[in-house]
Amino acid sequence: MLGVDRGTAEEFHGRLLSNAHTLDRSARQHASQGDVVSALAAAWGADVTAIQAALWERILIASRAPQRQYFQAAASLSQALAALDPFPGSGATAEAVLKHARERLSAEFDDSLRREVDAHLPDIGYLGMLPAPTAQDLQAAVDARIDDHTPAEYASERRQAAIDAMLRAQSDRIKRDIPAAIRAAYDSDFSILEGYLIESALAVGDTFLLTVTIRTDLVNGAISELAGLPEDFVRAVGTLRDAMASALNEADGERLRSMLLPV
Repeated sequence: MLGVDRGTAEEFHGRLLSNAHTLDRSARQHASQGDVVSALAAAWGADVTAIQAALWERILIASRAPQRQYFQAAASLSQALAALDPFPGSGATAEAVLKHARERLSAEFDDSLRREVDAHLPDIGYLGMLPAPTAQDLQAAVDARIDDHTPAEYASERRQAAIDAMLRAQSDRIKRDIPAAIRAAYDSDFSILEGYLIESALAVGDTFLLTVTIRTDLVNGAISELAGLPEDFVRAVGTLRDAMASALNEADGERLRSMLLPV
């Protein structure tokens, strides 16, 4: 089974379904706030993750899925962002943008896989109330994300913010204000995350930073699902870092860990 034991594959499948649900929920929240760019990004992330879940079901349930077909489909997902054309024409809605992206992606699948994928995709009727984003909307979202800095300036500023926050965390820890120390350490880690996600997005050609919204929403979802934190500072920070890393893929999670400041 592609070198993955069934238990591990089932866990991964469950994580994909959970991520798709998290992103669908985030997309609806963004839409309710009138943030069409974030809503569209999260909704597309939910679609791609749901499609990945459908592909993994073929591995879990049936050897009838040829490995070659799985890899072909998975390869198309690696280029999925390119299928989202945010400029469909005058008068289009955000729902129309996503429907068009779905059609482009599903063209890569055979009829059987297309039916399985369609069964996994969430309802996007709520996007029909939002106009498709304009070029100005997308650029405004980018500028707001990086505070009108250049990407390099933003990453540098986030790194300095992380250093400052960790110094506050250590000061609060010495004062035995552990809750404040944990909050400051999390601020530090999240600042590192913000800079990392910007650089990662640009490295893969995501100039609109749509993947930044997707990954940030997943991290926030993972943090919100924590039942609580240990009272010990180091263990609490470790728990938060585990949640952050788990919301990313394995490689991204490890790279992020390597960038976080020591506690």
